[in-house]
Amino acid sequence: MSASRINARTVMALACWVAVSSNVCGQETLTRAKDLYASAAYEEALAVIDTIHDRVPADDNLEVAGYRIFCLIALDRTEEARREIQHVVRANPLYRLSGAQASPRTRALFDEERNRLLPEIVQQTYVSAKEALDRKEMPAALSGFERTLLILEEPGLPSQPGLEDLRTLAIGFRDLIRLSMAAPGAAATASQPAPATSATKRTTPALFGPGDAGVVPPVAINQIVPPWNPQGASYNTPRKAMLELVIDESGAVVSAVLKQPLHPSYDSTLLRAARQWKFHAATKDGVPVRYRKQMEIVLTPKG
Repeated sequence: MSASRINARTVMALACWVAVSSNVCGQETLTRAKDLYASAAYEEALAVIDTIHDRVPADDNLEVAGYRIFCLIALDRTEEARREIQHVVRANPLYRLSGAQASPRTRALFDEERNRLLPEIVQQTYVSAKEALDRKEMPAALSGFERTLLILEEPGLPSQPGLEDLRTLAIGFRDLIRLSMAAPGAAATASQPAPATSATKRTTPALFGPGDAGVVPPVAINQIVPPWNPQGASYNTPRKAMLELVIDESGAVVSAVLKQPLHPSYDSTLLRAARQWKFHAATKDGVPVRYRKQMEIVLTPKG
């Protein structure tokens, strides 16, 4: 056996030993942090936790974050706890604190922050899935639409206009992707959502879009875009936002999703305005139909 091959094996073995040792050390340190927390030594527990984030297996990262939240709340560092909760929820919106470990106060704060973020997260998840579909990245798109539907099932998700249409779109795209992956020849219309099941067909109106034969697109009646008044020199040039609307048979906007956000301080204002817009409904063979419309908005700072 050559010396280079022996050296390579030695390096690999050493790397594996270091990784295993690091994981074991991280797990032991996490156990120590838990013991300190249980004994009400919150400052000491927090100091230990802050040293081990990168030294524990990925599966334990959420547990580490959970104990960091426990310590921050016990120390009345509520704003820091909120920021940590936001980080955890954005990383995994389906994660919940263990009821056996978290106090009622901690669970209440966690659920408050989580429920506040879920509408934004579910829209971002849908947009990312749709972008993956547009790029023909089917496995990533399928995963994204399935995750969208899981988040939409969360009991803490606040009711908002357009979420049911988002569900309809996600179901249609998900099932179309499944069909195309099972039978590649069946994906000729991959850009259009298909109804999920025979039951969905009976209860969900058909949704049309650009390129559908015989469909006349909707025409705006009232489409006022709110003014954009950003602060700072970096916002002095025009910017673009991309909206995806679902317009129903009466010409009302029943769903508005930002595919290309502009700025957190403006995005919610634009979405609220978009949901009030009114159109002459799209028609197919003279009959009003639901329509999925994408539109680009160019925003110029006022003043």
